[in-house]
Amino acid sequence: ISYILSLGDNAEVIKPQRLRTLLRKKAEKITRLYKRDIQVS
Repeated sequence: ISYILSLGDNAEVIKPQRLRTLLRKKAEKITRLYKRDIQVS
């Protein structure tokens, strides 16, 4: 199974496992930014 992830104009077909990896990386990035914001304020 493949998911279609649209990035701007170009649609890219991504396998579920790759999609999970991308989502996890994005989540980790958001978490890091969030923690940093908490420490700053």
